[in-house]
Amino acid sequence: QSMGIRPDVITFSAAITAASRSERWQAALGFMEDMQRQELMPNHITFNAAMDACSRGGRWEVALTLLRRMAHDGLKPDLVAASLAVSACASAGQQASTVELLLRMESDGLRPDQSAFVGMIGACKDGHLWEISLSLLGDMVAAGFGAESASEQAAFSTAIGACEAQGEWAHALAVLARMQQDGPEPNLVTYNAAALALLSVGRLPDALALYREAVNCGDLQPSWSASTEDNSRPPGSRAFPAARLDLHRFPVELAKLAVLAELVDE
Repeated sequence: QSMGIRPDVITFSAAITAASRSERWQAALGFMEDMQRQELMPNHITFNAAMDACSRGGRWEVALTLLRRMAHDGLKPDLVAASLAVSACASAGQQASTVELLLRMESDGLRPDQSAFVGMIGACKDGHLWEISLSLLGDMVAAGFGAESASEQAAFSTAIGACEAQGEWAHALAVLARMQQDGPEPNLVTYNAAALALLSVGRLPDALALYREAVNCGDLQPSWSASTEDNSRPPGSRAFPAARLDLHRFPVELAKLAVLAELVDE
């Protein structure tokens, strides 16, 4: 503007997107106000970027206001806008608004893709809405997305994490069992979340059993190596094999269970 160049919708959309990525929701809304003063009409990209900024900033009320403004300005909210509004409300723990928006998505014929499902399930975990996260996971599976995709694996792991965060260990194990039976294949993150769900309610024996089961079926593969070299051993003393357990890839809780399982099983 100082150079006499008038910003257009594309320029403002890019600026709002940059503000969103740097989690500066106030700046994003400031650009929206600048557009209004210059009588520029925001498009879908503009609104979606501003809603994303509000979602990242925890401003779910403002995100809903922007969603309503889209319709007022003659723009029908698309899948991106709808899923962003859901995520904004879910991450803030607004259960009623989240359910209302999901029902509206369905009535408007907006079917989430994998990216939308993963984002909304993650937001439910952040907002402690474990029941909605499981419902969304069920919808994702029913939609027929590939069981071996990284996105679906992330969705399952996140849903287990949502259950773990609320102490819903039985539901966490049910999701894990579903993965073991039909896919996607559980990974370290999945088993760590399931173990945490058990440990959070004091079910250490069950957590150990879960770890052993994962090792026996080959899902977890801790690596042991043995060596008799010990330079710190006093001269003339007997040499005992020293075992080294390689757990550098393991999350903390799984690593603890691995060590404890070896000690208990000796």
